[in-house]
Amino acid sequence: MNSQMRMNLESLVDRHGLTQFKDELLSQAKTAAALIPGRKSVEALRPSQSKLGGKPDAPQNFVWPTKDEKPLSFIAQINLCDVPALEGAQLPNCGLLSFFYNNEVWGFDPNDKGGFQVFYFENEIDHLKAHLPPPAKTEKKLFGIFSKSVAVLEYSSCPLTAELALTLPYELKGIALSEEETDKYYDLLEAIGGHHRLLGHAEPIQNEMELECELVTNGLYCGDSTGYNDPRAKKLEKSSDRWNLLLQIDSEDEAEMMWGDAGRLYFWIRAEDLANRQFSNCWMISQCY
Repeated sequence: MNSQMRMNLESLVDRHGLTQFKDELLSQAKTAAALIPGRKSVEALRPSQSKLGGKPDAPQNFVWPTKDEKPLSFIAQINLCDVPALEGAQLPNCGLLSFFYNNEVWGFDPNDKGGFQVFYFENEIDHLKAHLPPPAKTEKKLFGIFSKSVAVLEYSSCPLTAELALTLPYELKGIALSEEETDKYYDLLEAIGGHHRLLGHAEPIQNEMELECELVTNGLYCGDSTGYNDPRAKKLEKSSDRWNLLLQIDSEDEAEMMWGDAGRLYFWIRAEDLANRQFSNCWMISQCY
């Protein structure tokens, strides 16, 4: 971490009455790219600009992702050329990451696979073209007597600017906080902000997600205690620390995005998949209040 970022975090820690834990907190901090949203834009943004919503930029032969024949919604694209270098990250220096989600799955069921997808476009990203979503599809109900037109849910275009930031974990390791200190710590997390972020620590609404990612991607259902009580869970838990936050997207008024009740989307990736640029192996979890 650079000296200015360290000083900013130290100042926040002091202001929240946690000075005695400063060294321990700094040792658990992770660098992230905070994604700062601009105003909603009706004008076309520059090709491959980082943004929420709008129309995705992709190669000419891009095939719009679907699950069960229903098109996914375009959520965001991140131009990695515009992201400041992140200390210790194995993120590519350039290229475009594009995120899709169908707004129906939560990520706790192995069958949710395909309800979210991540694409990585590496070459000539300034020459990518905006793609329109597939046209509305007519679905027939009740033996064909009634029908309805189902269109892809689209979000307003909102530019994103990446800035270096330090993030702290939701659950601290090796630090015992009193109830009052815990409240101060959660206030500190809120003050850090950067609810849209690339890499760094996740900011869970309900619970940490690394173990859930490992279990569900190995076929265990985690919508209740079933997967956690499975005999395989204990062994799989040892590998859960391979999972890293790739992208966290908050509910956002400017893009007219709402995930459940003011929730967030969390796209996760294994360390080895990040190093090998295997972004198609990401897993997504949605949490809300």
